[in-house]
Amino acid sequence: MKIPHVLVIFCVIAVTTSDNFVHLCGYSFFADYFAHCVASDALTCAAICNAASICGGFRFEPKTNTCYLFTLIRSSNPGQLQIQCEYHIRSAPTTTVKGRNLTEVDQLIQNIAYSSQGRCPDYWEMGTGNCTLDTFAQTCKEYAPFFEATFDNGTCTIPLLPV
Repeated sequence: MKIPHVLVIFCVIAVTTSDNFVHLCGYSFFADYFAHCVASDALTCAAICNAASICGGFRFEPKTNTCYLFTLIRSSNPGQLQIQCEYHIRSAPTTTVKGRNLTEVDQLIQNIAYSSQGRCPDYWEMGTGNCTLDTFAQTCKEYAPFFEATFDNGTCTIPLLPV
């Protein structure tokens, strides 16, 4: 009797990131792209993002060694299979809002949006009872539901965080 040979191949993906970033394996995010460059690996890309104060996250594309830098991260998006493990978000102090229960990924997005610990997301203007950002309607629609963003006449508006 012939014994069949079984070949088992294990695929191991080593994830190397900086302590300052969380690897969003399985997600991409909606954000403003501001630069790209060549990087040898995700760790180098993290160092480049870390050096830019406006950088809230990055995408490292290993096939082309391209590092894409992002700011104003708005929401998460389940990633496409080919890129689902390429996105990283900067770690930021935890922002807690009473009565708001978020998924782990949404919590990371809220943390980076409010990383300066203000009542409005970073780069937004504080108004009377709300925060505003001049932007496009589509960009405003990309904000995660917990932001409660509305759009009118070129301005995206969200409520101030409670004190």
